[in-house]
Amino acid sequence: MKREIIGMKGEDWSRIIIERLGLEGKLAPADFVAGWERFLESVYPEMELTRGADALTAALAARGVPQAIATSSSATAVAKKRLPHGPLFGRMRHVVTGNEVSRGKPHPDIFSLAAERLGVEASRCVAFEDAPSGVAVGKLTEARARV
Repeated sequence: MKREIIGMKGEDWSRIIIERLGLEGKLAPADFVAGWERFLESVYPEMELTRGADALTAALAARGVPQAIATSSSATAVAKKRLPHGPLFGRMRHVVTGNEVSRGKPHPDIFSLAAERLGVEASRCVAFEDAPSGVAVGKLTEARARV
């Protein structure tokens, strides 16, 4: 299930989990997401960056490559996640969160908004993704760029 839901907005992944576990009517999606976010708050200070992320973003910044983060996480969660990772977040011109788009991944909305804020065509962007739903968006955007 994790592979299927990672990268999705909370309102989307929570419904999938509740349905799969047969918890409809017993647990509201919003309550599930709120509980999950409370748990994450306790572990944010211990979370490490993905290996190579700091070095890569530093190298890109040194070359003047504009960078943004497009995350399905809420703005509240991102504000807390960024505290232990100030240097990496400081290199980002924009951080687009799940709150800012109506449809989460695998829809391309969040990547399109990040590209727009960077002032770059989405087809000229490179996405580094940790979620299959995000990779699917990248492939879709690439296919559209070739048409």
